Amino acid sequence: MTSNSGTVTADITQLSCSGSTDIGVLEAGEPAAGINTTIPYTGGNGGIYSGISVPSTGVTGLTASIPSGTVNNGNGTLVFNITGTPSAAGTAVFTISFAGETCGFTRTVAAGGSFPDVVPVIINGQTRQMMTHNLGADTSLDPNVPNQAIIGNYYQWGRLNPVATAYTNANAISGWNTSGAANGAWNSGTEAAPVKTSNDPCPSGFRVPTRNEWTGFNTASTTSIIGTWATWASDGATNFSAARKFVNNGSTLTFPVSGRRSYTTGELNGHATYGFYWSSTENTTNAYLLYLISTNVFPAYGNYRTEGYPVRCISE
Repeated sequence: MTSNSGTVTADITQLSCSGSTDIGVLEAGEPAAGINTTIPYTGGNGGIYSGISVPSTGVTGLTASIPSGTVNNGNGTLVFNITGTPSAAGTAVFTISFAGETCGFTRTVAAGGSFPDVVPVIINGQTRQMMTHNLGADTSLDPNVPNQAIIGNYYQWGRLNPVATAYTNANAISGWNTSGAANGAWNSGTEAAPVKTSNDPCPSGFRVPTRNEWTGFNTASTTSIIGTWATWASDGATNFSAARKFVNNGSTLTFPVSGRRSYTTGELNGHATYGFYWSSTENTTNAYLLYLISTNVFPAYGNYRTEGYPVRCISE
């Protein structure tokens, strides 16, 4: 279709809400941030379209929107950014009418808890969601009050299953795997365009951050230490109070200083002295990580892939 001004109005053959993909988690009473739904289409004509804003039904309080733009010639996708605050737990319904095609998609809204499961953060200029707890931590507890239960699990780089928990004793672990995972084990794409793999332990819609994302997160944050930090790596096995706090985009995130499980034996050391959080990025035969000490933060530190460290997930 051509308008009076000579421009071509967007036209498509099909809008496929059944093939949509979702990013982020919605929680009742919590403002949406870093949430979007991508809908594929076929048969685009290269025409232009105006911006769209669609309010939710069912669970109200949300809006799905896209800015004005141009469809591809052929197939493409529309990325709807979802904003607002969901009024309740349940299902939010969005009915999209675009270029003569209509379809609907839904987003699940989880019940609000005592503590948010995710918070919005700024990473490299984009709003993303970061989990407030480590993987395997007790999510019923305040993530900003350090204790043993919020340390969570320890993972070797590139592996799906944890190798220890916060309650595993500090001794060497029988049968510890000393073979490092292959390149691409947690990211089959690139650092600039990461693609989550089936080995990534993070839940649906989330993944292990890249080195670049940890660097961006640290740059956009202010940070301080809390609790009592151990003086020597061997002194803090029963000290669960030490942590480093980051404030980013008005959100507070606390990272327990949980030490490391040794790359050769799985023995715990450095508890309450050092904090390590994996990235998905390789460093030659090693891998990059977020490294925390009492006096500094190193967002792109490299170490052995067979070390055991906690994981903190971000939205895809």
